[in-house]
Amino acid sequence: MAFALSGNEAVDIFVFEKVTNAEELSKDVVSGVLEGAAFINAALVPSTLVLKAAAWKALNDANGATLM
Repeated sequence: MAFALSGNEAVDIFVFEKVTNAEELSKDVVSGVLEGAAFINAALVPSTLVLKAAAWKALNDANGATLM
């Protein structure tokens, strides 16, 4: 699943099942080895709209934008 957000920025979302190395991957995200990655528990996401809103906010925060 991919979301085009603004300009040429986009977010790709992948769903994986039966992940056996989640702890290792989480450490890689925290240490910066997997830059630009995040892990989300899909069971806690009620709709794709929530993902899109979170991605939009994260990109705006990363670009130094503020909500007025």
